[in-house]
Amino acid sequence: MWLPNMPVVTAMAVLTLGATDATLARYRHSPALPAITLTHGAVYLSLYSMFIGATLHVPSVALSHGLVRGAVIDLAASILPMAIAVQHMAGTLHLHVDQQQ
Repeated sequence: MWLPNMPVVTAMAVLTLGATDATLARYRHSPALPAITLTHGAVYLSLYSMFIGATLHVPSVALSHGLVRGAVIDLAASILPMAIAVQHMAGTLHLHVDQQQ
């Protein structure tokens, strides 16, 4: 609230990457790994989407013309950690499917 241009989307993306690695390591040998991975992905992708929506909503509420430079940098910087997290989840699901065959 005090710092509306704080890079919260990138922080959420980095948190997602860490939580994904921890979750996949913890449940690596569990038969419930696919369900846990899908649930984990749905939760963190939903949170990430809400953070993006909140970041994009701030300029429209403040009646500014376009996004603030800090918000653009924040959104751009968040893409890499989220892409890595999604890649880890997809790779885990793909590996699990290959092991089942």
